[in-house]
Amino acid sequence: MEKCSIIYNPISTGFNSSILENIKKKFQAKGIKAKLIKSRFAGHVPEIIKEENENADLIITLGGDGTIGEAIRGFQKCKQSALYSHISTGTANDVRNNFGLDSNPDKATDLILEGEEQTMDIVTVNDVAFGYVSCFGALTNIPYETKFALKKHLGKNGYIISAIPEILKLLTGSIHTYNITYDKNGEEITGECLLAAISNSKGFGGIDVYPNANIDDGNFEVLIIKKISSELIGALLHDYLNNNFDLNNYQNHLDFFTTDNLTITFNEQVPEKPIDNDGDMASVSLDDNNRTLNYKTNGKVKMLLPKKKSYKN
Repeated sequence: MEKCSIIYNPISTGFNSSILENIKKKFQAKGIKAKLIKSRFAGHVPEIIKEENENADLIITLGGDGTIGEAIRGFQKCKQSALYSHISTGTANDVRNNFGLDSNPDKATDLILEGEEQTMDIVTVNDVAFGYVSCFGALTNIPYETKFALKKHLGKNGYIISAIPEILKLLTGSIHTYNITYDKNGEEITGECLLAAISNSKGFGGIDVYPNANIDDGNFEVLIIKKISSELIGALLHDYLNNNFDLNNYQNHLDFFTTDNLTITFNEQVPEKPIDNDGDMASVSLDDNNRTLNYKTNGKVKMLLPKKKSYKN
């Protein structure tokens, strides 16, 4: 490896210039020329990826989970030449576990430099790629509506503060649900949906929902939360705040499965808020004339990640 392009999001909550310079020095110490590129606006990363894909051996993004989604969309639109990796400096950093990276950017850089080539599935919704999770329904608007100042100063707690009005609606049963029809590996199911999350990830929302998920098995995970009672909402919130969320405890109220192709049709009203892809508003339009979301695996992206650990039985 001779050349690396580092694309950084300067407004990610954990970013500072010293992190960037330390990473650059680590690459230079290995004889690798490191080029620093600033992401200047939302949607800029795919443009940079397209250009740097031909100029670098490795492209690293430095930012939050949404930055990864932008990078994946960039690689989706070109024939990948450069390997891809990521260093987390966001608020939730849900995908960090997917990649086996350290929370410390310096240590994460060392792991990447000593890493190996791996691949990750690209999952799309209506042909728009996302990095790790796409969701709609209750609370899914909170990540992109939470003010930056709250995230910057309070971290994940900023999301909780922003979610209080929605949580109160949940507890009083006044939040909207959606009547949907979806296919579960050949079985057609119709019912009420409070929240749906389609993911290629070990976790989202700050918790490990699928600790054994494989991001390179050609499948993705589907979680559909049905209309539920206030008592169960209290239990879910308690388990969430204590990072003790186990889907098997709520099987009567949830549907969860893996697949490589999923169609969700809204039979009545479409979601009031935009679909959330990786914590950002997705460029997916739904209206009375287009009531369907189609999720599918759509290729792979080549990555440079820490070496997979080997375990002895």
